Amino acid sequence: RLGKITGNYRIVNVFLSQLLFLPDIAKIVNGGSIDVNISKSISKKMNNAVSNLSDFLLICKQVGINPLDITGSWAGAIGFPQFMPSSFKYAVDGDNDGKIDLFTLSDAIVSIANFLIEHGYKENIEKSIYRYNPDKEFVKGVIEYAEAIMLTDE
Repeated sequence: RLGKITGNYRIVNVFLSQLLFLPDIAKIVNGGSIDVNISKSISKKMNNAVSNLSDFLLICKQVGINPLDITGSWAGAIGFPQFMPSSFKYAVDGDNDGKIDLFTLSDAIVSIANFLIEHGYKENIEKSIYRYNPDKEFVKGVIEYAEAIMLTDE
């Protein structure tokens, strides 16, 4: 839906929930115990949650916003571009109003462009899009959509 649904979950709650409940969920799914593979997977997800939560809290402090006011997806992605807090370093003030707001189209578009450029868009389009969303079908869809738009503009 191209950014129309940005989520209504408090970002802080998303990452705190991952930290607090992932081990218990893994036990329930695995019949009361956690095997080595699940343990490694849970550990990785929890480390990502810690990283994203700390990035998010630092961003909020830097820009002077209350972390409890920001909502996003069930996974913790923010704004129209659905940036994870760890990707916020690529966000840009696209409308030159002195603030970065990923819920405004101009900031979102310029931020996505900046992310793709920083990840080698000019050298390898597929790789840079994959860094944005590591799903091969997503990458394929973005490229096909971009090609369709270019054809209609000619």
